[in-house]
Amino acid sequence: MAVCSKCGVTVQDQNLQPDAEGKLVCRTCAGAWRAKSGQMTAGPARQDASPGFWMPLALAASVLCVLLLIIAIAVGAGKKKAIAERDVKITSLQKDKSRLEADLNTTQLDKDRLGTQVFDLQTQLAAKDKELADLKAGKKPPTGTGKTPPTGTGTGTGTGTDTGTGTGVGTGTTPTTDKLYINAKAATVYHLKGCTGLKAGNKVITPEDAKKRKLKPCPLCKPPAL
Repeated sequence: MAVCSKCGVTVQDQNLQPDAEGKLVCRTCAGAWRAKSGQMTAGPARQDASPGFWMPLALAASVLCVLLLIIAIAVGAGKKKAIAERDVKITSLQKDKSRLEADLNTTQLDKDRLGTQVFDLQTQLAAKDKELADLKAGKKPPTGTGKTPPTGTGTGTGTGTDTGTGTGVGTGTTPTTDKLYINAKAATVYHLKGCTGLKAGNKVITPEDAKKRKLKPCPLCKPPAL
C-alpha cells in the first residue's frame, strides 16, 4: 500500500503513476494532471511508440527486395549468356554439317568415278581372258577394225601375166564410227553401239571428242583406233 503525494489517499502500489514532477500520485490525480496539461492518454502514447517496432521490419523488407532484385538481374544475365552460347554452338554445328555434306558428295563422286574405271578395267580383263582362251584353243585372233568384217561377192577378169585389171562388186556391213559411246561417269574407253561394256546412262560422243579426251578403244567391241 502507498499514499498519493497529492491527495493523500492510500492506494495499492500498482495504482500509483508518476506525474510531471516525478512524484507518485493516484490515478485520479494523474488523470486530472493530464487533462490540465493537454497530454495524450496512454493509448495514443502506445500508438506513438509503435513505429519503433515496425521500423526494423521495414528495413528488413527493403533489404530483401534489393537482394531479390540483384538475384533477378543475375539470373537474367546468366540466361542471356546461356542463349548466346547456345546460338554459337548451333552455328558451329551447322557449319560442321555443311562441311561433312560437301565431303560426302565429293566422296560419292570419287566412288562413282572409281566404279566406272573398275568396270572398264574388268571389261578389258575379260577381253584379254577371251583372247588368251582363243589362243590356247588354237584359234587365230580376228583381224579387222570392225565388230564384223565385211563380206561380199564379186567377179573380175584380167589379161597378161604380170599385170591385170579387174572389176568387182561387193556387199557387206561395217560399223559406223561417226558416233561413239562412252559410259557417263569417268570413262576411259570408247565403245561401239550395242557393246556389252556399256552401262546404263551412256552417252554419245564424236571421234574428235574421244581423241581429245585420249580415250582408248574397247577391247570387247574393238572400235577403230583414233
